[in-house]
Amino acid sequence: MCCVIATFVVRLPLRTGEASTPERTPAVEIKDTHALDGVRILVVEDDNDSREVLQLFLEQAGAMVESVPSAKDAFAIFQRPANSLPDIIISDLAMPEEDGFSLIAKIRQLPKERGGQLPSLALSAFATNESKQRALESGFDRYCSKPFEPDQLTADIVALTRKLG
Repeated sequence: MCCVIATFVVRLPLRTGEASTPERTPAVEIKDTHALDGVRILVVEDDNDSREVLQLFLEQAGAMVESVPSAKDAFAIFQRPANSLPDIIISDLAMPEEDGFSLIAKIRQLPKERGGQLPSLALSAFATNESKQRALESGFDRYCSKPFEPDQLTADIVALTRKLG
């Protein structure tokens, strides 16, 4: 009687959010590493990699960044004391459960002292005029498409900080 031994290699796809090997965060060139010094930014982005890249970029430009994965988590920040609120909100538009349009509508209903008039920037992979118009009509002050262009995003944030003064 002869024995045959076979070896099979099975490769299964990973579940969403898992990585087989550590991935390096893509480098983003920053021309002015002090452009956003002291600006407190709330980033709302459901995609972990996008959130990490954006946070890293903003921090390298001098911003103090708090990032959250959902509109629900973002709105909870507005329940904190007024002196701990961000200066600017950057939010993805297309998120599961509650999108950026709904989030900004809820924020805009808050009184000024609770953050209802904070400058905001919509971030979206949908680079259409309709998407931009809808974001601006829903309460965002600026619109930026993904992948973001570092100089333009920095310029938009600087312009929004002028709204603070």
